[in-house]
Amino acid sequence: MKTLNNKIAKLATIVTSVVMLANCSKAPKEVTSDSMVSPTTSTQPAASVAASQEKVYKQIERLARPAINEGLIITNDFLNAFNSIAPTLDLSTAAATVVAEAAGVLTAVHNYGRNAGLPAPEVADVAAGFLPDVMRIDTSKNINVGQWAYNGDFTIVNGTSAGAMLTGGRKIEDDVMDITLSYLIAGNPACGPGQACAIKEGTSYAGGTTCSNAGQGTNIANPGHKCLFSQTSRNGSASFPFLASPN
Repeated sequence: MKTLNNKIAKLATIVTSVVMLANCSKAPKEVTSDSMVSPTTSTQPAASVAASQEKVYKQIERLARPAINEGLIITNDFLNAFNSIAPTLDLSTAAATVVAEAAGVLTAVHNYGRNAGLPAPEVADVAAGFLPDVMRIDTSKNINVGQWAYNGDFTIVNGTSAGAMLTGGRKIEDDVMDITLSYLIAGNPACGPGQACAIKEGTSYAGGTTCSNAGQGTNIANPGHKCLFSQTSRNGSASFPFLASPN
């Protein structure tokens, strides 16, 4: 057995040596500009290559009214599916299961308000005003300085009390969550500077601070956002680009 193993080892060595010598004996290949072309380079016309390399984007999220799709759709797969389609498909048959879940959450919110003795709006009325999930803005309306825009125009659609929707747009300082909850639970979105909302969730843009003591990024005790660009008082006039200066 030992002799056989030694013969196999010697044979393997001989074969390896022969292969190496054969490769060394080959004439070196001349390197030309053609031989340097990457094997992955396409031989298609330039226009075809450019078209094939064009980026394809995939929609993964969309947001219109705050707390609508991310607040009413609680199944993650449903939310991902809803975020991937255009608003024109919100009321389509394909989205019916997702809309049904949103209606179920709205029903729970409605019942919570009614059980608390509040005139929560009917679920069908809310759905008519909020779906499809887009920001409806009536540009003919004038929203004054010092007035919140999100509830600045509470439009009644179709000439009835059904399907009321917020069409005033949205200012940076608008407390959209308090407005939304006040409408969904208490049926009354009327509130703003100097008028408390019926339902409050406890946070706001100002955070209870003024332009002089807002401490965002510098003072944990006063974490409210800074006032807007050139603004001297909360909800007052501001100038372009409107957003507060960086910390």
